[in-house]
Amino acid sequence: MDNSAERALRYWNNCDIIQEFANFEAPQYWKDFFLNIPSPHKCNVLDLGCGGGRNTQMLVSMGFNVRACDLHQGMVAATRQRIKPFVNGQDVDTIVRQGSMLQLPYEDNYFNVVLSNGIFHNASSIEEFETAIKETDRVLCEDGQLCLNVFTEEYVEDNLKKQQKPFLYLTPDNLDMVLLPIDNILAILQKYSMKPEGELARYRSKVDTGERSVLRGVFKKSKRN
Repeated sequence: MDNSAERALRYWNNCDIIQEFANFEAPQYWKDFFLNIPSPHKCNVLDLGCGGGRNTQMLVSMGFNVRACDLHQGMVAATRQRIKPFVNGQDVDTIVRQGSMLQLPYEDNYFNVVLSNGIFHNASSIEEFETAIKETDRVLCEDGQLCLNVFTEEYVEDNLKKQQKPFLYLTPDNLDMVLLPIDNILAILQKYSMKPEGELARYRSKVDTGERSVLRGVFKKSKRN
């Protein structure tokens, strides 16, 4: 395991961090989006990088056919515990699995919607960022939707340390973070036939370690020629 992976493992499996994420509530903008989907029981949704389970709980409560994954076992355990009261006897171990955004443990073209809320920028290189998009494309069915929330290079705070790799920074928590220009992100998504549906939101957001620039929107996977 390389040094960056070891640092991430220690951070995301830290009990205090797990508890912090387990107390988060689902953002209203995603609640509004999913409330507008008809027949949720017919819709397969992946919560990619589920963290403490805030979005997984929301999706299960709304009646979607949900799968969730996270790279870190502590977050997987927290999500399983959080959704137990809402799954009506379903096996939480089946719903929530440990898995990497770089190699998703799901079959091709299975999901109608993939929710990636603050995940892709946790890559350690541009190549990993694109691999995560490619994997999302693989598991997303034709005409499926990617709900994306990702940090960008539009604003970079002084407390982020620039690394030698292009667009790679080190956070105050000693974690790798890839911050791409918005045009680069859109170009990668376009490469995998994902185009914006509606207006994209671009804004700054306060986080525990400072301020980040955010790109948020819904992208539809179009049919390839």
